[in-house]
Amino acid sequence: VDQTYNPLPFFRRSTICPIAGSYSFWAGLSTLEANRLCFVGGQGYGNNWNMTIQKTFTYPGTGDVTLNFAYRVDAEPTFDYLNVLIDTTGAGTQDDLYLISYTGAVSGTASLTLTRGATLRSTPGNITIKFNVTSDGAYSDEDGDYPTTCGHTVIDNVALTGAITTPVATFETGDDGWLPNLPP
Repeated sequence: VDQTYNPLPFFRRSTICPIAGSYSFWAGLSTLEANRLCFVGGQGYGNNWNMTIQKTFTYPGTGDVTLNFAYRVDAEPTFDYLNVLIDTTGAGTQDDLYLISYTGAVSGTASLTLTRGATLRSTPGNITIKFNVTSDGAYSDEDGDYPTTCGHTVIDNVALTGAITTPVATFETGDDGWLPNLPP
């Protein structure tokens, strides 16, 4: 089964387990949702997940960009991941580049330098930053073999500086332009 960017609606702006303020982007199921789906471990995340939120930006063609964000991941170590990706075409015409991956129980803030011609395009145009949550076929809250408190991933305070400068996406008043990547 091809689970590439499946349309599960479980990576969304939420008040459950925020990193800062009242809202963060959260990949998980509430207790009520998990109970309705008969998750053994209750609130948390499920098996065979592959969900992405993304936002497209315009790169001027020169200079580096720094991607900053806060994260919390609680995913089965070495099997389930938060992947941070970039589409340097902004249109999905080439494979995404992996910027960094997280697995296990980790949290912190990241500051990733994106370099022209390497992790950025070398010409002016769009780029798309993606946060991709994946899980394999077992060991999650769904089967109770890897129970979590706050689900798979929480993302907050996303900002770009340098050649692209954006306000910090705090998700307090909305999704700040970060939307699910759904298959065509």
